[in-house]
Amino acid sequence: QTCGGIFVAIGAALPLRGGQIILNGKPVPQQVEPALRLPVASDQHQCSVPPRPCLADFEIYRARTEDGTPVYELPVARETLPNGASYLIINEDFDAGLDNFDEITVPAGHVFVMGDNRDHSADSRASLDEGGLGGPVPLENIGGRAEFITFSLDGTTGWNPVTWFPSLRGERAWTTLRPAIAKRSAGE
Repeated sequence: QTCGGIFVAIGAALPLRGGQIILNGKPVPQQVEPALRLPVASDQHQCSVPPRPCLADFEIYRARTEDGTPVYELPVARETLPNGASYLIINEDFDAGLDNFDEITVPAGHVFVMGDNRDHSADSRASLDEGGLGGPVPLENIGGRAEFITFSLDGTTGWNPVTWFPSLRGERAWTTLRPAIAKRSAGE
């Protein structure tokens, strides 16, 4: 199952090879898509320990739009699961540390959670010491299901809510987090 680019597997054998999910022995198809443009924030939020700008890893992708606006142009691919669910992933390097993960069978009562930003997600692939989830997560630790985006900011403003109005992305508000399911022909 997926939820807003987050992959969740229950009872599946789930290795990764070269950044590609191998789901129950079959590679999940990936198709390269046009770069995803993220605005460059003048006041970047601080992440990790020690603190550093959250988007510091994307500096090599810094570019300017036609009107001169600074952006990060991130490499993305579209993954399509066997049920037809399709979503974008950010994957800079298909052979980075988290892109190769030995097979694990997700135990009953647990989920394996993997973020859509494959090289920079604190998910089930990373140990607790690395800031990850340390493997599959017990269902009892899941607080609920994210269904939609209430509001979204473009990253150009800081933590002060008074500054958010110019950076609101209204087109994302109230959109579903469930990926589109491709329709299949009768022969599939």
